[in-house]
Amino acid sequence: MERIHRREYVLPAIQQEFVWSRDKINRLFDSLMRGYPIGSFLMWQVQEGNAGRFTFYDFMRDYHERDNAHCAPTGPLGSRAVTAILDGQQRLTALNIGLYGSFTAKLPRLWANNPLAYPKKYRLRSPESAGQRRPTSSSHSCMAPRPRSLSPDALSSAEGRRYSG
Repeated sequence: MERIHRREYVLPAIQQEFVWSRDKINRLFDSLMRGYPIGSFLMWQVQEGNAGRFTFYDFMRDYHERDNAHCAPTGPLGSRAVTAILDGQQRLTALNIGLYGSFTAKLPRLWANNPLAYPKKYRLRSPESAGQRRPTSSSHSCMAPRPRSLSPDALSSAEGRRYSG
């Protein structure tokens, strides 16, 4: 996650937008907490000096179905090397939202212009306030509790069912 926040991991322009639902994010965290594998990632190492030849986007942190559903362009990255995520963008974005961001989706049976139709689900932890949790509504929390650690073993565990995502 730190590499995402430092813009070392970026999204190439060929990637689709973030499309996962609250339920799918919950299932990803459930798989991680149970030690189930969540699949592999395909990454493209863009060498120094070549990043300026391509368009890249940041990972979504605060998703809002109506007001912030698109990833922002990174802008100029200079001549430094970056890693573009070719496969695993939905999973990494879901982790970024669940650990550091917020998720806002329209509630069913409410008009889109109703201010109560889009309740914001707050992040569990922010990089600025590491170790401090923000309050979440226990009846409307969209994210599973943060696992105690996200070690490489938790991400590549070979036991249990495979997460399909």
